[in-house]
Amino acid sequence: MVTVPTVSVSKFQTFLTSKEFIAVASAVVVTPLILTQVRNIVARTPLLQRNFTIGMVLVGFVIFLIAFMVSGFIRTILIGVGAGVAITALAPIFEGQISGVFNR
Repeated sequence: MVTVPTVSVSKFQTFLTSKEFIAVASAVVVTPLILTQVRNIVARTPLLQRNFTIGMVLVGFVIFLIAFMVSGFIRTILIGVGAGVAITALAPIFEGQISGVFNR
């Protein structure tokens, strides 16, 4: 007989309100909403126009710096968004390496 673990409502509520879940959820939900604006800002900045990837990573880093100046729920969301922006900027660099590993 197979036993199925039970999940109580309080455990599920604890999971939904954990900082880790909120950070990942904000990276998945909020980052795509602001990514267009971030790309436009980087594209209009003369110093960052030549190297778009560095510009996007810098924006992610600045979002992290802002996150550590605030506290609570906003901090958690900003950490997720900063990570999402940085990962989006670095994804094209690693895409070839990752696909090379899977195509062996």
